[in-house]
Amino acid sequence: MKFSMHDTSLADEIEPFDRTGKAHYFEANSALGARHLERIDAAVSSFMKNIVDKQHSYREDIEAFDAYIATNPATGEYGTTSVGSLFWLFVIARNLNPSLIVESGVWFGSSLHCFRNACPAAQLYGFDLDFSRLKFADSAIHLVENDWSQSDIRANSSNDLCYFDDHINNALRIRQAYERGFRNLIFDDAATLGEVHKFRYPGLPTVPMLVEQELVDGDTLRWYHEPTEKYLEYRYAEEHTHGVKPLIDFACRIPNLEPLTSLHSGLQYFVRLKA
Repeated sequence: MKFSMHDTSLADEIEPFDRTGKAHYFEANSALGARHLERIDAAVSSFMKNIVDKQHSYREDIEAFDAYIATNPATGEYGTTSVGSLFWLFVIARNLNPSLIVESGVWFGSSLHCFRNACPAAQLYGFDLDFSRLKFADSAIHLVENDWSQSDIRANSSNDLCYFDDHINNALRIRQAYERGFRNLIFDDAATLGEVHKFRYPGLPTVPMLVEQELVDGDTLRWYHEPTEKYLEYRYAEEHTHGVKPLIDFACRIPNLEPLTSLHSGLQYFVRLKA
């Protein structure tokens, strides 16, 4: 008798069901869903105590994101912030409650749209060298076709937030943010040594290289970027850090909740700078 894995599966194939408006790739019966939501809530709460210095339920934020994400017109486009990472941007921004958010590197605008919905009352600035790919229009968002360092924009409060998704030297961006009064920063695509091969031009030196890995002058890294079939090299120098190491109060990778949520996440780091 011919054997197949299908013969031993306890799962039944079913007709397609309505996933309209759902961020997740699965759904569960109400009792299981409620218990699973508790696990997600606990994971979010465990991380967020590092951001807002208190631990409480984030169920309202989780449900608000689930209700919102289907309205984001830029999700799914190549190179956009992944939905799992948008989840964290949404939750962090809502709980910091900044009066001002700056995003450098807009691309299709998925994260910019997310920030607008997370913090509808905040002033929101998007910086990019080209807005031709932007998937939505919002006259309340200030779009600046230039590098953010050319602007004199400054933080209004200690809760204000910068999001860098531009693959520029992370240390340089930290220095620029600090000099403009920003204390809360999020970096996308902040690769470790073992992850730089995922990017043709990572923002070297990245946040984890500044705070987790001891690099010394002359350390050299070479990697192969498969999508472009390019070989690249980076030689570290302390001057590349712009003297920002003493400015960092706290830095850690934002958790990947995909095992719980089914939502793919990128390589994001949260950084809090000293006052």
